[in-house]
Amino acid sequence: MRTWLSTLERGDEAGYLATVTDDVEVVLPQKADSERGKTATRTYFKALRKQIAELDTSIDNVWGLQGFVIVEYFVIDNLSLGGFVEYAHTSISPAGNGPSTNTDTFGVGPRVGYDFRLSNSFSFWPKAFIAFATTNESSGNQSGSNTSWTLGIFAPFLLHPAEHFFLGLGPLLSTQIANSNSPGGGQPQATVYGLEFELGGWVGL
Repeated sequence: MRTWLSTLERGDEAGYLATVTDDVEVVLPQKADSERGKTATRTYFKALRKQIAELDTSIDNVWGLQGFVIVEYFVIDNLSLGGFVEYAHTSISPAGNGPSTNTDTFGVGPRVGYDFRLSNSFSFWPKAFIAFATTNESSGNQSGSNTSWTLGIFAPFLLHPAEHFFLGLGPLLSTQIANSNSPGGGQPQATVYGLEFELGGWVGL
């Protein structure tokens, strides 16, 4: 079976025919009666190769852009309130005359955190956030959308190498509390965890 599938994938007609005998019976769904022999097998092979080729998609061009802005304000010593705005666009153009697929994502949400000062050069700034995101995708005359709500925690340790400048690295954990496609309804809710890096600065007001 593995050799048979391999010859089909490579387009090796001679190798495909070598795996069957002269009395092989070929049953085609579009015909009421079965056919026998290598001639029928050759016809079946060519039909399968044509269908596989139609399933193949070659990408001619892919491009995208993304922006992510976070602003936070210390309302009292060490306690920060803020929010973020995110936008992303992706365009995929297949080779040939197929329609392009365009995806646009917009996200927004508030954050609250507390900066524990460990020394003049180090601090620990855990933050909790809630995020709303909507994604719209279109391809030809078809379109769809997704909306989600996410709760998360980001807890970076910060290095302050210079005044008004910091680098941060810490664990990130987020989980969706709602996720829905249109059309399609409710979808499985995803949980994401990992390490995240941040680079930032601050000004005194």
